[in-house]
Amino acid sequence: DDRFQLPCTLSCPQDCGVAFCSDTCRTRQLSSGHHRVLCADRNEGERQCWRDFCCHARKYSETFILAAFVMAQATCDFLRGFRSITEIADHYCAFWSRPWPELLCPAVADRDTWVELRWSIL
Repeated sequence: DDRFQLPCTLSCPQDCGVAFCSDTCRTRQLSSGHHRVLCADRNEGERQCWRDFCCHARKYSETFILAAFVMAQATCDFLRGFRSITEIADHYCAFWSRPWPELLCPAVADRDTWVELRWSIL
């Protein structure tokens, strides 16, 4: 049934293996998206580093790739003048959590020392 057939995808012009759902999506990513920072603006050596990073992340923790996408998009938004640093921080930190230093389990030995150390790192 043709109604359920997905449209053809478009490849990245850098032949990195990424497929885009439409020309609009590809154009947006190549001009102002995370793909520009991670692929389109990179030389072949840098793209190979990105491929190696993704291979490592897929083996150990795919969330590293998501984090790279977020950082790349934030970088692109700032460098292209789409958002200020404050706007970017507000956008990506629009949830509440206890601060990282305070997330230690209460049963941790020398917890106060560890919390103080974590705060000093920040």
